[in-house]
Amino acid sequence: MKNLFTTAACCAAFFPAFASADAFGTVGLSLNGETQTWYTIANSSGADLSATATFTNNSSLSSLSIQAHPEPAYSAEKVLSLTLTYYGAYETGKNPISTEVVYLTEGVRNPFYTSDGVAATPNVSIEILEDGENPGRVTGQFAAKICLLKELSGEPDPNDCKDISGRFDTGILIQ
Repeated sequence: MKNLFTTAACCAAFFPAFASADAFGTVGLSLNGETQTWYTIANSSGADLSATATFTNNSSLSSLSIQAHPEPAYSAEKVLSLTLTYYGAYETGKNPISTEVVYLTEGVRNPFYTSDGVAATPNVSIEILEDGENPGRVTGQFAAKICLLKELSGEPDPNDCKDISGRFDTGILIQ
């Protein structure tokens, strides 16, 4: 649930920064059998880069966050978020301590779909993660069951779920 709060807060906070953003990568996804291409986005201002795909790698806690939008521009209406958290530094093949897939159907307003609290654990496989230069790059695939969450403080509805899967290939801002 922590990642859902983070996703909603990031969407609201970054809206002005990404108003004129460019495509940074793609997330090809299938949502209940419908195939779509969504986009991660980035915006540069001088030497500063902001992006909706980030990677933090340190000795205590590491994380990969990918937020994608249905167009190669910022949208507050629909957001797909994949968040993986690792204990310690990320290493190839290491399993995350938490994985969450969130689909915001109407931006930061309710309802949301989340994998958090759903019996089936999301499956995310990282194929390539390059973090030697900034920006880096990550490719991989994911599959999850996401269920309706009518309110942030509620529980997912096991009777209103969607299957979501896909592939990602995006730049990542190294933090």
